Amino acid sequence: MVHQIRLGGKARPFFGRSLAGLLLIFGGASARSEPVFAPAGENPFSALFGEWTLKDDKFQYVGDGRTIETQIIPNHHTECARVNTDRSILCVVKAGALNGHTLWTYDASKQQVHWLSHFGTERTGFGAGTFDKASNLTFKVSFTDEPEGSYRKYRYEWVSPDEYTLKSTQYDGHGRATGNWYGGTFVRLPASALAVAVPTSPPATGMAYSVEDDTQKVKAILKKIDADITDTSIYSEDVVHMAQGSRAITSKAELQKVLAAEVSHGRSNMTHEIVTLHSYSDMVLTRGRVKGTWHPANGGSPIPFETNNIITFRRTADGSLKVWHVIFNRVELERNQP
Repeated sequence: MVHQIRLGGKARPFFGRSLAGLLLIFGGASARSEPVFAPAGENPFSALFGEWTLKDDKFQYVGDGRTIETQIIPNHHTECARVNTDRSILCVVKAGALNGHTLWTYDASKQQVHWLSHFGTERTGFGAGTFDKASNLTFKVSFTDEPEGSYRKYRYEWVSPDEYTLKSTQYDGHGRATGNWYGGTFVRLPASALAVAVPTSPPATGMAYSVEDDTQKVKAILKKIDADITDTSIYSEDVVHMAQGSRAITSKAELQKVLAAEVSHGRSNMTHEIVTLHSYSDMVLTRGRVKGTWHPANGGSPIPFETNNIITFRRTADGSLKVWHVIFNRVELERNQP
């Protein structure tokens, strides 16, 4: 197979076998968010689920240690999905005659990501990597069709929830950079935009916690909500807030606007109660209820209310909790009157 590389209007051949590993598309996580931890059971690779392609069909590489060249690869397509566990991801790549797949799995005990890939007929890759505190990913990977003892370092960084960059740098058997590298920018195909959480940090492991301590932390957060619903310091940046009859709010900035609008119409005197609480190394899950009275700003009669809720709290790097997911419905009190 021959790929066409277009440079200054000229096309010259580049044999596909040595490009067999160029088209892996994976990501770490958004460097914009503060480090927080993925909840128990959530796939740490979930932000990659969906379909991806090369931005502007362009891929760059250096194959002689000096010259940067640009390859045009039209119709590149990768689909990434969960397999049958919640700590793995399989990405299937289609790029003309250059096809392959990569499996990543997360080892929570070592906070390490394992890599196994196969492209073409001979290129098998194996290695391991880690999330950094901003949840970008760095790997060290060896390939069967490259010189014995050599390896590559891969770096994946997010530009936005729908775009990230990849760079792979080659090292020889003595650990010296050869000067060869390849990389590109990948974008999500619009039709595959999924309602998945943007990764913000590697999953937490080994952090000390207890139900008793978490109960006190959650109570303190709920008291802040009761005192001032506009205090958004308690929320994670990627909070998801789903009220009965309303569309989902999917960011802290958006929630701030909604809460500010709400208090302009009146105020609530309310009390949050915990019904059940479950603690995990990286999250806390609660079921609760709220009872209170709404006081309209126009001086109308106070309106009693009651709600039920499910709230998840993310455990952050310093062990504190942030409200992450909120789902609640309203109890229609008038139907419960005798």
